[in-house]
Amino acid sequence: KAGQVEFTTLWGKFKINPETGLQLGHDMVVMMWIEGKKYIVWPPEAAERDPVYPRPAWGEIPG
Repeated sequence: KAGQVEFTTLWGKFKINPETGLQLGHDMVVMMWIEGKKYIVWPPEAAERDPVYPRPAWGEIPG
């Protein structure tokens, strides 16, 4: 059963909650390229800086 599967991937531990089907073993992060550098912008406890929102138009992006 999928709820009993647990293994390690390139991104960390993978495990599924058998009741909800949600991924338990690893917290995901949201990354954003800002001024040519990659930053974690979510979750707040891992964020390296605030996200840029709304995203600038292509012609307005520096670099």
